[in-house]
Amino acid sequence: MRRSFTLIELIFSMIIIALAFSVIPKVLQISSKTSKMALKEEALYNAFALMGLIKNLPWDEQNNYYDDILLTQGGKSAYRCDRRWDGYYRRGGFVGSRNCINRLQASPLGMEGGAMDDIDDFTDYSVRAEGKNLKRQYELEVDVSYVEDMEPYPGPVRLLEISSSDTTNTKYITIQVHALRHQEELGQYFGKVRYHAHNIGQILVNKIPWDQ
Repeated sequence: MRRSFTLIELIFSMIIIALAFSVIPKVLQISSKTSKMALKEEALYNAFALMGLIKNLPWDEQNNYYDDILLTQGGKSAYRCDRRWDGYYRRGGFVGSRNCINRLQASPLGMEGGAMDDIDDFTDYSVRAEGKNLKRQYELEVDVSYVEDMEPYPGPVRLLEISSSDTTNTKYITIQVHALRHQEELGQYFGKVRYHAHNIGQILVNKIPWDQ
């Protein structure tokens, strides 16, 4: 019965063990990168889903009740509503187009009433997501602000958004992904989604009650 390794067996065993130990760190490194990439993909997917929910809401609280284009305090004159054809229409509008007939002012940013039923109700809103074992934690931080309107075509293209303290025809929505764990690897913020929502009125479907 053999009680010891031969020299060549010992050498082969040492080589196999050395190869295994050299591969393990690379496997762990790839696994870590894959885990971080999966976290980023999940967080950005949720950010896009939340943006989709917000942008499809009425532009303003007033648009829950009226389909009007709203009047603003600081909007560009090119988008102003004027009296024409016995009604108020945005410049360039025509009879039958969405109008400003009720002459309603756009609301300030923030929650109105008790329900989050329009875009700016999500101002300064945040939602936290975390895994079962708390190894994955991040926060989706929403910001909604009025920004200066773009110049009409063919005006210059603006690369930076300029905030406005007055109401305008453009609401700028951003959702940032804020890492709550592993910031040294992911960075404090590792994703941002942007969207411009414009004051173009709201489609309201007429409702007729059924006779009982």
